[in-house]
Amino acid sequence: PCPTCTLDDWADSPRRYAIAENNLVFVLANECADIRLREGLQHLVVILFLAIAIFALGFHQKKLELQYDEAILSASDYSIKVDDPPLDATDPDEWKEFFSRFEGAHVTYVTIGLDNEHVVNALIKRRLLLQKLRQLYPSDQVTEVEHEDTTLEDLLAFATKYQPRLARSFIKTEEKCRTLLSPEKTYGTTSIFVTFETESAQRNVLRALSVGHKDILRNNVLALNDPNHAFRGKYVLSVAEAP
Repeated sequence: PCPTCTLDDWADSPRRYAIAENNLVFVLANECADIRLREGLQHLVVILFLAIAIFALGFHQKKLELQYDEAILSASDYSIKVDDPPLDATDPDEWKEFFSRFEGAHVTYVTIGLDNEHVVNALIKRRLLLQKLRQLYPSDQVTEVEHEDTTLEDLLAFATKYQPRLARSFIKTEEKCRTLLSPEKTYGTTSIFVTFETESAQRNVLRALSVGHKDILRNNVLALNDPNHAFRGKYVLSVAEAP
């Protein structure tokens, strides 16, 4: 309330002046002025400055990250991982020939990851059971040659007499391993690891195979800069630095 205020006192800001029904005068008494063009331009300049500063800081951080990465070398700096290889691409020579096409690329190692987890688990189980058989057999009768047929026969014969359940479990696991490892069994690829001789070769390959995620899902060969960078001429690979 401001009983002594008049409308002339607030001629510059008449919206701040009001009279109630009982003729009591009210004014909006604060120091805030209407927004002017000068303040708007100042805010715009500050926003532009912050945006440029954030962009420059991000660029500088990436540059420092690259310098630190080059200072501390590891196997991943020379290696890449292919996450979506064709299931039948199990020949390391084929992968070596493909990645050798890239500029300055000399392939040192190729590792094929197979979808054979159940085979590995069966072999682990066999090894654990074999250790139990050897622990059960008298120590003075165990030979140093682990995989001799006569030694395994002795272990099974002894276990059949004293631990028949253990012997049956080992025989069953042994048969499963032989079946899983038979030449008739084939396992598809899950991932490919390729190690190059130089770090620059790894980066050249990553740069050449860098395409959008949608292009990878759609297998869009046209997204590649060079059609020769498509595996077997028709597959767009999802490639990243090896972990």
